[in-house]
This record gives sequence, C-alpha cells and structure tokens, in this order.
Amino acid sequence: MSSKVLLLVGLFLAMALLISSEVASAKELDSLMAAADTMVADTVEEVTEEAMVAVAVEEATEAMEEDTEAVEEVTEAVEEVTAVAMEGITEDETQN
Repeated sequence: MSSKVLLLVGLFLAMALLISSEVASAKELDSLMAAADTMVADTVEEVTEEAMVAVAVEEATEAMEEDTEAVEEVTEAVEEVTAVAMEGITEDETQN
C-alpha cells in the first residue's frame, strides 16, 4: 500500500510541476504579447507621424506652386507694362 501512496504522491507532484510550468509559460507568453502590442503601437504612431509630415510637405509644395504661378503672372504683367511704357517713350522721342 505504501508504494501505491508513494506513486500517487509522485504523480501529484509531477502534475503540480507540470501545471506550474504551464503557468510560467503562460506568463511568459503574456509578457511577449504585451511587448508585441507595444511594438505595434509604436510602429502605428511612427507611421501616422510620417503620414502627417508627408501631407504637410504636399500642402507646402502646392502652396509654393501657387505662389510661383502668382509671381510668374506678376512678372508677365510688369513686362507688359514695361513694354507699353517703352513704346510710349519711343513714340514721344520720335514726335519730338
């Protein structure tokens, strides 16, 4: 009978060891999952920041292009006014 009791105690201890090992593995898995969640959150944050910068750069580029077009229009207008003024000066000189 004592050998049966020892066998049962041994089985109980083996089961307890197995259960504690599984609990430790589960805790390790939880910490790995938490680390993975943190990495994913950090990556999402970085990608979001990069996307916001890209949008800002695109908007700044569009504004710069609009400003360039406005400068070109003003330059053309100044050139036209200058040409008309030069024609007027030339006509005045010819008449005198």
